[in-house]
Amino acid sequence: MAIKPVDFQVQIPKVNEVAKIQSETRHKNELIEQQQSMINRQNAQNSVNLVHARENAQQAKISERQSKESKEKKEKGNKKKKNNNNGNSAKEDRTSVIDIKI
Repeated sequence: MAIKPVDFQVQIPKVNEVAKIQSETRHKNELIEQQQSMINRQNAQNSVNLVHARENAQQAKISERQSKESKEKKEKGNKKKKNNNNGNSAKEDRTSVIDIKI
């Protein structure tokens, strides 16, 4: 295929434009791939951090102060129950009979 000089003069500027467009699309694709890989890394890191946070919560230790407070609360609850039972014992001693006729 023979190229005439007039056609050759028109094609040379177009070659530069096409090369520029192709390089831009390649560069754009590379940027998109980099962004996707960064997002994937961040998601993976967030998942790892979430797992470690759950493990840390399971390994939490109860301090002496917390254990003393919980024991005191239990003792207070038991005392209240005993006091309520003593007040109810007089009521429980009474019996009642309900007669139902069908």
